[in-house]
Amino acid sequence: MLAWLAYVLASTEAMTGGDWETSSAMAADVWLVLTQSHFGRAQWVAGLGAALLCAGAWAWYDARRRLRAVMPIADDPRDRHHRREHLQERYARWVYAAGAVILALARASTGHAADASMPWLAIGIHTLHVAAAASWTGALLVAGCAIPGWRHWPVGARAAYGDRLSSVATLAMVVALVTGAFNAWRTLGENASLWFSAQNAPYLAWLVTKLVLVACAALLGAWNRWHFLPRLALDTGETPLDTSAFARVVAIEALVLVMVMSLAAKLGTTMPPGV
Repeated sequence: MLAWLAYVLASTEAMTGGDWETSSAMAADVWLVLTQSHFGRAQWVAGLGAALLCAGAWAWYDARRRLRAVMPIADDPRDRHHRREHLQERYARWVYAAGAVILALARASTGHAADASMPWLAIGIHTLHVAAAASWTGALLVAGCAIPGWRHWPVGARAAYGDRLSSVATLAMVVALVTGAFNAWRTLGENASLWFSAQNAPYLAWLVTKLVLVACAALLGAWNRWHFLPRLALDTGETPLDTSAFARVVAIEALVLVMVMSLAAKLGTTMPPGV
């Protein structure tokens, strides 16, 4: 939520010049942007998404905290005594997912997709692209935080987590690549020669750099999936299993994807070819 507020403030400064002598002048400009521009209307939607994200995350954490605070009952293997907590946990995931989709939609509607000839189709595809890219990056960032402490996990848990991580990252990567290809085709259109003109050199340079980094991330993910992940399946608990290589590749892939997201933000503020 704080990040969203900072983003709105920074965008307002860029749009209005930011020559504020008092806080009331700043607030007036922020309100003007939020009420009199397409960007501002999209930020109301983004604010709703951010609020749902926070609410879902807190509700999930609260349910998990209460479940950990009590011992399971022996004659209740299905844990019916804590049905309320399990329902809260389930609903929290739906609220969080809804917030993520709304936030992705708000981000997509303020990019180049809004200028397309069929804006709702372009915005819908770009929403999928943003959501997939965020899921890919987020899954790797969470894994980077979880893996250092997984030596204390039960036998088989590391292999299960690694397999799920790989599946989620692969699906997100495929969706991001397909929707990204559509975005490139929509931007390029039938004027391929425009991409290589001098005026479009900055956009092309940023795009090529982004694609190179995406390829690097995909190769790192494939390396982990086909080389290191099978080793996790050998985890029987009888001998210590060295997972440092798997963790390093995950960390590097996450770093590369953060760079990709930064370049995507730069592309969103760079004039595309043919405009």
